[in-house]
Amino acid sequence: MNLLELLKNEKLISYIIISGLLIVIFAIISFLWLDYNVTFSNQINAEKFAYFGDFIGGVAGSFWALAGVFLFYKALTEQRKDFVTNKKALDAQVEALQAQIKEFEAQRKELSQSRKIYEDQSKTLKVQQFESSFYSFFEIYLKIKEKLVNLDKSTDHFEEIFMEVISCYEKGKTIFDNHDIMVKKYEDIFEKKRGYLSHYFKAFYRLIKMIDNSGNLEDKNKIFYSKIIRSQLTDYEQLVLYYNSHTNYGVKARPLLLKYNLLKHVPIFKKPEFSSIYNSDPIILKLTNELNSFLTKHINASYELEVDNPNAEEEVICYSDCIIAIYFNDNDIINLKIICSNDISNNGFRITDDQLYEFLYNYVSDKLIMSTYINKKLISITKSKKETEEQKIFAVKIETKEKLILIQE
Repeated sequence: MNLLELLKNEKLISYIIISGLLIVIFAIISFLWLDYNVTFSNQINAEKFAYFGDFIGGVAGSFWALAGVFLFYKALTEQRKDFVTNKKALDAQVEALQAQIKEFEAQRKELSQSRKIYEDQSKTLKVQQFESSFYSFFEIYLKIKEKLVNLDKSTDHFEEIFMEVISCYEKGKTIFDNHDIMVKKYEDIFEKKRGYLSHYFKAFYRLIKMIDNSGNLEDKNKIFYSKIIRSQLTDYEQLVLYYNSHTNYGVKARPLLLKYNLLKHVPIFKKPEFSSIYNSDPIILKLTNELNSFLTKHINASYELEVDNPNAEEEVICYSDCIIAIYFNDNDIINLKIICSNDISNNGFRITDDQLYEFLYNYVSDKLIMSTYINKKLISITKSKKETEEQKIFAVKIETKEKLILIQE
């Protein structure tokens, strides 16, 4: 047993305390009891009591003080042991709590996974329910359409309506004047055939609205289903939808037609404004495709903040030495140019300069105004032509404060 262990030994401390008591008893006997002259009537011997007190304080008190020190040391060591024991218990509780936290996290993760699985299953079920409703109504739409198409057994009824619409087209008038005339003609036709046409357009609108209102479909899925509808639209059906959308009967459908680009494949060269030039030069179709891609790409990019310089020039692949260029400035002005050789036949064109000049103006007007339903009072389109010794530049200037966004899908 080492010295520190000895100091806190209870027996040793007890012996010291008892020793102090024995000393007190011995002192009492020595100083008081053995003094036979002590009587209660005699005067107290102050000197003897002083010696007695000094003896008790000096000898017995020292023993008890030493015992007190040992007891205090023992108490400190016991308290330290308690601290260690409590710390171990606390550490065990912390470990248990951490284990519970990990268990809760595992349960939370498991619940999260279960919830995700449930949500996926619920979403899949809702999509299946949508598909069931969509395809059922799609069949109804196709039957209504088939009935309308076959209304006159000798011809496509949509074609018949379109041919009647364009019968009022007048050469020499501007594209805007002719457009207004043909829209008015269509309104007259609609009034005569309201019973058939309103049924068809209501079904078509409701089908698109069903897609748009579905909260369980992501945007890419909505586009997928809209493309299914678009794939079933015939050329003449799209043309009738186009003219209908420019009347009060089709105002509600305009945002959906634009959002899902349902009239993307409207056959532009069946329109009387473009049919004559296409018949004169079928290769103009390639230029139209180039212009469509070029305008869609660069006009949309001009509104993106990360595009520092939207101005662009691109060589038209199907023609040699022919360039399409577009320039933007801070005054809401867009300049579109086709730069050809001085003799445009060297670029593969079979049409005249004036025809190409008119085509460019009509195409941009149709693409940016009629096909986007922008109020023509809010946009100005002017054309110009410049000729040098080596080049001819056919230009269109577009001025508007409206945001021009062309749908790509």
